Amino acid sequence: MHSSIRYLHIFFMSVGWVGLLIIAISIQVLPMFYVTREHMKFGSIRFLRSLFALTVAHALLYLLRPYVNKLEFIINSVQSSVLIFLMCAGLL
Repeated sequence: MHSSIRYLHIFFMSVGWVGLLIIAISIQVLPMFYVTREHMKFGSIRFLRSLFALTVAHALLYLLRPYVNKLEFIINSVQSSVLIFLMCAGLL
């Protein structure tokens, strides 16, 4: 159980905090240099929400891993992650 909590803590730190921090800073800093065209705020917020939803889905599926058959777990996790991403991206 402790290794699962440690893994989730590392996962949330790396993807959730560091990733979102880099993305949020790049949204504000890159347009200041006029190297790229201005980002759409709506698209950026949609991407951040979908990244957060995928992170939470991964954490929940990882915690439920011992209770599910291995092959069924892999299939369900991929399907649910893709579905959550498409829903947050507004494609469904």
